[in-house]
Amino acid sequence: MRDGRRLRVHDKPHIQGQYERDEDDTDWCDRSEFWRAYCPKQGRGRKRKYRFRQPLILCGHGVRLRVDHGTLFIRNGFTHYPQEREEFRFFPGDASLLDRIVILDGSGGLSFDALSWFSEQQITLVQLNWRGEVNVVGSAVGHSAKRNLVEAQLAAQHGKQRIEIARWLIHGKIAASLDTLRKTLDKSFERNAATERLRRSLKRTGDALK
Repeated sequence: MRDGRRLRVHDKPHIQGQYERDEDDTDWCDRSEFWRAYCPKQGRGRKRKYRFRQPLILCGHGVRLRVDHGTLFIRNGFTHYPQEREEFRFFPGDASLLDRIVILDGSGGLSFDALSWFSEQQITLVQLNWRGEVNVVGSAVGHSAKRNLVEAQLAAQHGKQRIEIARWLIHGKIAASLDTLRKTLDKSFERNAATERLRRSLKRTGDALK
């Protein structure tokens, strides 16, 4: 097994009877599945140690974090049924070691040894509730923010860069709204009118970014 590689085993919860979802359950399942499968694109070539440490996002029921023979062993939770259990194993000092662990509205437990392991490897633990609000932050430095990122954000508040960032954010929101309209609503006069307005706005923000 390579370091940090995902393992899949047939470990499914036993549920008797038919499981029926309403709309809220389905939406929650879709959001959890998105973050569970989230994996940023990796660049080519030999990886430089700690050049960019990726975060790990955990969610669902039954999340477990513990130390096993000096390694960090993680079991992700279940977000729907049926589902295969995801497992991760990380070794101390590994070049691909994760940057932080984000638990997104999950249930489960972790050991004190795992907390010590996070401190030694400079891994931040963040737990969010279902609203996206921070429940708890565990870090060796006492806070979850990255100093260089905070400095860049403070510097961007002054000058023309903040306008460019605002335009980029607005452009992305309009594009996402347009995509949502196309995928969720049937063709109608109202949808076509809203889509046309969004297309015009998207073109204006796109021209401003050039």
